[in-house]
Amino acid sequence: MQASISVADLADSFQKSNKDSLRHSPCAAGEKWFWPSVEPNDSDEDANRVYFEMIWPTHDSPTDGNDSSCVLQITWRDQTILLTGDIEARAERRIIADNLIEAANLSLLVAPHHGSKTSSTAQFVSAVMPKHVIFSSGHRHHFGHPHSDVVARYRAAGSKLWRTAEQGALSFSWNQRGDLRIVAARDEGFPECLSCSVWWR
Repeated sequence: MQASISVADLADSFQKSNKDSLRHSPCAAGEKWFWPSVEPNDSDEDANRVYFEMIWPTHDSPTDGNDSSCVLQITWRDQTILLTGDIEARAERRIIADNLIEAANLSLLVAPHHGSKTSSTAQFVSAVMPKHVIFSSGHRHHFGHPHSDVVARYRAAGSKLWRTAEQGALSFSWNQRGDLRIVAARDEGFPECLSCSVWWR
């Protein structure tokens, strides 16, 4: 059986769902599900299953503002991805203190709050030690994300850094053997614009 996990494929599967028929409620720590869903003869620990767990917000965390962001942990085999929304230092401290993250040495982290200086504290970075970090931000954005101190912090932790502002859309895919393939939109090139020196033109 051939299987792989791709962050882009997972996003596509949710977008193709019939949104009108989906019930929704605020995310809450402790919510868990997996994909694909159970089929006949599947074991509870199917090696090809992707597990999702909401680890934040908790019942006593802020109900509005950046620290009310949903934080989602995605696990496939020994690969762990953490999507952090816009959480800031206060939420990071609670997540670490309450041991809400399953694994250190994350495979991939989408940096909290686009790499803002109010997030990615030294304590948080040293706790998660991500192999790869994505800073999701616009080119020449007026807030200037990511902050240079945050970039230096992840770099000192040995993380490979990626920026959507420079590299465009990013796709991280793991094959059946666990080998990682990363594709950046800017690296793909645009045949209709061979003379362009930058991807956003």
